[in-house]
Formats: sequence, C-alpha cells, structure tokens
Amino acid sequence: YAGRRYFLPTSDIMCTALSDYFGAQVGFYFAFLRFYTIGLVPLSVCGVAAYIQQVVAETFDVEMSFIIAFMVCIWGPCFIEMWKRESARYSMKWGMLNFKA
Repeated sequence: YAGRRYFLPTSDIMCTALSDYFGAQVGFYFAFLRFYTIGLVPLSVCGVAAYIQQVVAETFDVEMSFIIAFMVCIWGPCFIEMWKRESARYSMKWGMLNFKA
C-alpha cells in the first residue's frame, strides 16, 4: 500500500524524494510539473464541456469560446501567484530559502 501511494502524481513524497536524490533543481522541476498538471484539470474539464456542448448543438458556439478565453485569462495570473506560494513552501521545506525557482 505504501509503495502505491508513493508514486501517486499528487504525492509530495515523490517530489521530496527526487529533491533529496537528484538535487533541488530537479525536485523543483517535478514539483512544477505536478502543480501545473493539477492546475490544468479545471480548464480541461471546462474545455471538454464546451466541446461536448458544441457537438450536441452542431454549431460553433461563440459565446462559450469567450467564456473559456476569459477563464484562461483569469487562470494564468492566479496560477502564477499560486506557484509562487507553492515554490516558497518547497523552498522552506527543503531548506533552500535563497533559491529562486
């Protein structure tokens, strides 16, 4: 059971183990990939919903495209600010307070 939990993509344990073995830069790389993948889930769900709506309606819904574009414009800056917090947390956890990710 512990072995399976260790390799979950949402596991902090894996990023810490990679950082311990390969160094902080590799740890930050995989921590960012993990954070980015999780951050893309809401956008992908909305995009799939918009696609299904367009297929069912058999038309290109311009209003839904604007809503998705607006969501991406809001998501981008929010993602960057949340990553700054996450990288500061990893820096504190790994003892890399002077490290810039």
